[in-house]
Amino acid sequence: MLLDIKGISIDGKPRKDGRWQGRYTENGKQKSVYGKNQEEVKLKLSKIVNGEKPKTKAKPEKLMLHSWLDENYKLFRVPTLKSPTTQNNIESKIARLKKLFRNQPLDKLDAIAIQSVLMSVKATAERKVLYTELNAAYEKAVKLRKIKYNPCEAVVLPSHESKHRAALTLADQAKFLKELHASESKYNFLMFFMLGTGTRIEEALALTKKKFIFTDNGCAVKIDSSFTKTKEGYKIKKGTKTTAGERIIPISEKLYKKVMNYAAETENTDRIFNMSYEASYTAIKNFYINAGISNGNALHTLRHTYSTRLEELGVPEIIRGYLLGHRGKNITNNTYTDVQSEYLARYIPTVILYIDALFDTENDTEK
Repeated sequence: MLLDIKGISIDGKPRKDGRWQGRYTENGKQKSVYGKNQEEVKLKLSKIVNGEKPKTKAKPEKLMLHSWLDENYKLFRVPTLKSPTTQNNIESKIARLKKLFRNQPLDKLDAIAIQSVLMSVKATAERKVLYTELNAAYEKAVKLRKIKYNPCEAVVLPSHESKHRAALTLADQAKFLKELHASESKYNFLMFFMLGTGTRIEEALALTKKKFIFTDNGCAVKIDSSFTKTKEGYKIKKGTKTTAGERIIPISEKLYKKVMNYAAETENTDRIFNMSYEASYTAIKNFYINAGISNGNALHTLRHTYSTRLEELGVPEIIRGYLLGHRGKNITNNTYTDVQSEYLARYIPTVILYIDALFDTENDTEK
């Protein structure tokens, strides 16, 4: 059907989407109007002929990548994150993503751009966690129908084989302890402490004098905080990596006295170990090299060594799990309470013997 007006027409059959289309020419450019049927299109074209401007729907504002990363985190991530440390870790990942990716509409970032940017991140572990965070944000956007598809699904990252952080052998532990005893580094006592308590580096760096307490079973250290990186820099934050990470670790009287003497000698008024994570990591690498230990490469190796030595001394897995702050699927918080009040007390003398043996200048760790 054609209107008897030059430059205006209506299609003779509907489009594939069921709508009818009409066309008109304005300033030499062809434009279109749509309707449910021919009569609706004809009415719209008649209004245009009479000088009325066709109503156009305002285009919805584009959802931007940076704003969606923030919104997704606040609405859907924060309510599920109990640990302040975990929150800070995710916030730092989001900040890193914002620096890597330009702030553009969420639906404009494609798999090629994501692949290219992520592959520019040299550390494979960091690349993986950044991808995981970005992918989670896109998955949520698709579920909420804010975008049609998730471009991260087409991204392919190289598989990452993490270095095996095995415990030090007894021979390597003896070499390591000999190096610590001979060293005048301010970091050697931190290494002794971590090896004797199995603490994570962020837990050890957050310790203050108030965290060293006395219980019915003797001296102990309370682990309930982490030395965490924030927007303002590193700070002591309440909470550990997991809920189970908050625990009380038995220590020997010898270690307690050494901690107090160390704090007094170094004139630390707040933190016992007034050091940074980065410097501590560099220090332990140098200790390994100087001791001639080829398979040592991380602070976490000391934690594995602590657990392995206790296992060799007959300390059960449930006790080691509590001391390390592990959250096992078969170990509930009630079990931890029972361990701490009853079962743990049986193995405290064994733990004490292990700790004190570390300070034996003869390094006889096999006894």
